[in-house]
Formats: sequence, structure tokens, C-alpha cells
Amino acid sequence: YINTLDSYYAQGQRYDATKYIDFAKFDVDRGELLKRIAFEFEEPSTILNMEFKKRAADGQGYGASLVNVYESLTPKKLIDGDTLEVKLPFEQIYFERLVDQNTAVSTPDTNIQTGVILDDNLNQVVPKPVLHYVTRQDISTTPIRFVDDLGNDYDDLTSLNSPIHHFGVDQPIYSNLFEAEFSNFTGETLVNNLYSIHYKDYVTAIFELKRRTFMYTANLPIQIVTRLELNDVISIGQIDYRINKYSYNLLNGLTKLELINGFDTTLQNRVYIPSVITLGKLFENLVFNVEGIATDYVITKIDDGFGTSWASTSVIGTDNNLAGISVTTLGAGVGTRSMIIRYVGNGVTTDITIVQNE
Repeated sequence: YINTLDSYYAQGQRYDATKYIDFAKFDVDRGELLKRIAFEFEEPSTILNMEFKKRAADGQGYGASLVNVYESLTPKKLIDGDTLEVKLPFEQIYFERLVDQNTAVSTPDTNIQTGVILDDNLNQVVPKPVLHYVTRQDISTTPIRFVDDLGNDYDDLTSLNSPIHHFGVDQPIYSNLFEAEFSNFTGETLVNNLYSIHYKDYVTAIFELKRRTFMYTANLPIQIVTRLELNDVISIGQIDYRINKYSYNLLNGLTKLELINGFDTTLQNRVYIPSVITLGKLFENLVFNVEGIATDYVITKIDDGFGTSWASTSVIGTDNNLAGISVTTLGAGVGTRSMIIRYVGNGVTTDITIVQNE
């Protein structure tokens, strides 16, 4: 089970510890800053991403991000602080949208995207594992033909599953990159990424001017001590704190608390659910991880003027935690259609607007 940072903090409990705190003596510090923030993938081994890394100002491959925080630039000196480093065991491929050189210059792009798996000497290479989204594209205006390794001949394909770095072709709601790179397919900036969705609140809070670390001593009841987790919230005098670390002394029963103010993460009911999903004309199957979807939610489809029969909802997975949405192919001449799918559960109403364009 892989949890997200936001989801982890959303699952914590809240304990009011005001009456257990020793206010006679406590310390307050500025708190540790970050001098180096690195979000990385495996070293690129394919030619386009290797070239991207050579040209990048921070020396990182496509989708990776590195920030060093300097106290001074002449000479360069990093601030005193900690490091935040995340490195995934996956490699990014720099995809390319193919160009049809026989068409007019104004519209040269096709809906076909590929990834070149060659090194900088144009030799075949085996990259580290690659995670990517798949977009089903209409290529009827530029059909292609290819033969696979088994000798199967695919002639004049009119639709194709292409690799892509983001979920949703236009106005993507998610990308599997850390950096807000330009999309290889559309050229738009991928602002909804792993960093902005899962880490930005946490990192930004570290550099907040009013952020402080408080060291308290508390005589907490044993029923709190035995249940306390690092994602719980400690409330003292109607102010909520996050736990940086704590220790419990078995001899005197006292708990040393190191708490942080002004830091929290936002999440709609433990899962990132987009408000608008824009799809192409071909059918799509979408899946979201929604804890308790089978038992805790009521799902309804709301007509937005185009009917609701063209989309269906389901519960997928052995743990009943995956919410599925299936959208049929848009008929010729329809142009566009939309509808709202509403999830109501645990006191939270979440609407997803599905927009499908020809």
C-alpha cells in the first residue's frame, strides 16, 4: 500500500493536550529550513532525455527538480538546513509527437506520440522501469501501418494508444512529473504534478515566516501516549500543531513534544479528485483511489443537458476502494458533451464534471 503525504496527514487524529502541558517552561525555535530540495528519477539512458538534461539549467532530466537554497551567491554558500530528497526507481522517457511533413505547415502534428528507446550513440538501450499514462487517440486523418516483432501486420490503424506524461490530454489534471514541464504532446505547462499536488503545501510551510518549533513537556494520559502517531494533531490552547517528533519517558511518565505550528495539508476526503476531466472523442476508462467508495459513498449522475447514459460508474478492486468511470465514444457531429458525477460520503460532496470533445 502506497500512501500520499496529504492522505497520511488527513488520516491522523486530533488530541486536545492543553490541560496536560507544563507551561512553566517551554522552548521556541525558528525550526529547521531546507538547503536542498531534490525530486529525482533514475538517470536517463535514452537520447532525448539525455540531451534535455545537458541543456537544463539545473542539470536534471525531464520531470525531475532540484532547488538549492543559498545564503550567498558570491561565494556560493548553502544555508544551514536539512535536505529533502525523493528519488523514484523509475526512468522518464522524453516522448515525441510525430509530425506529418506532407500536410500544410499550419497543422503538421499528428495524434501519434512515440518514445525513442536509443542511447546517444543510437544504439538500442533497456531503460529502467517506465511509468506513463496512455491516451487513446483518433488518428483516422493520418492512419499508420506497422509490423511488430512477431510479424503481425497492422494496416491503416485509425485509433492508437499512445504514451503520455499526463492524465487528460487538454487541461491535464495530473502528471507523473515533479517539475512543471511543457507537455510533449500539447506544449502546455503541466502545473498539476507530483510536487504541486503532494509536496508543495509541506515545503512552502517550512519557509513560512511565522513557522516555529515548540518544545513542550506534557503529562499525557497513557491512552493518548499509546495511540499517538506522527500524523496526529496536538491542540494546545485552541491552536493546532503538527508533531515533528516526540519521546516518552517510562520512568516519570512525561512526554517530550516537538511541535510545529502553521503547517497543514489540504485534501478532499483523503484522495485527490479532480473537479473537471476533459476527454477526447474515444471511449475512456478512468479509475480513482477513493477509500470506502463501496460502503461510504452515494454516487449519482447529474444531467448537464446531454443525458447521462454515455457514462457509467462502478466499484473496482478487491478492497472496494477504486471508483471507476467509463465513458463511451462520442458520436460524429455531436461536438461536445458534459455531465456531472457526484460523490457524497462522510459529510463531503465531491463533483466531477466530465467533458468530452470531438
